[in-house]
Amino acid sequence: MSPHHLIMMTHAAPRFRVVHWNVRRCVDLSGASSLSRVLEALRSLQPSLLSLNEVDLRQSPSLLSDLSAAGLPHSSFFGHMRGTYGNLLAATVPLRNVLHLHLRGGSHVRVRDGRLHRIARGLLCADFSFLGVELRAAATHLDHISSVERRRQTHHLLQPLRLAEGARQCLLLGDLNALCREDFTSAEWEAHERHNRKKGWAPPVDEAEPGGVLSLLREARFVDAYAAVHPRREGGVPPWTAHVHDAEQPRYRIDYVWSRPPLLPDAPRLVPCEGLVHPSCDQASDHQPLVIDFVRA
Repeated sequence: MSPHHLIMMTHAAPRFRVVHWNVRRCVDLSGASSLSRVLEALRSLQPSLLSLNEVDLRQSPSLLSDLSAAGLPHSSFFGHMRGTYGNLLAATVPLRNVLHLHLRGGSHVRVRDGRLHRIARGLLCADFSFLGVELRAAATHLDHISSVERRRQTHHLLQPLRLAEGARQCLLLGDLNALCREDFTSAEWEAHERHNRKKGWAPPVDEAEPGGVLSLLREARFVDAYAAVHPRREGGVPPWTAHVHDAEQPRYRIDYVWSRPPLLPDAPRLVPCEGLVHPSCDQASDHQPLVIDFVRA
């Protein structure tokens, strides 16, 4: 399905469109500002709910007002680092009960002056209503180095999301830095092993195995929305979301939209019906937008 066809399908029936994107501070791989390209892509996609990772308000101080002008007037930003860098949620409808949570854990790296620095991560949650369905959205960006730290962060973020069970549906959106071995051929997985060795990192981990990030989400009743509408390796091409334009990097599917239905069986809910990774963003980031359309069940 082409991006244009997916965009046009919003006119066929009432839909709830979720777009998640790691925007890399709105700076492209050449170091140039990509804010105008980010906004152009979002205007074309017309999301009902937008989740952004790696937002840097020092780099793009007008971003929230720009999103409002692009049709997303309701937004919340959590700068878990210095108050200016973190995750953002924006929507066409009002956001309520906003929660900012500093996640436990995070890899430690040695910085230039020799000190150890912890790579902090955050969780941004908000409630809202759409198509008569009560929802909670949660945006996060998990540790990129250590599976142990990703799992620690996942255990922590699931705590406030469990409080939303009942009549409320929950969406978890973000760059989870979590690989699923089934997404990759043997050669593709070996490319990740070589990349990690070069970086001095531990070997890649299949986070779908018991105890992994993706397994923990499934145990908490979450469903991978893209996988729900697209069988794995459909057409022979998995939905690579990151580093597709960098010849030195292996390919990644690490950006996700996970959906947990309401616990109450009669509560209204949204189900995913279409999804794609949108390639036409003029290399505005080293990630590409993940687009999921939902309809009311």
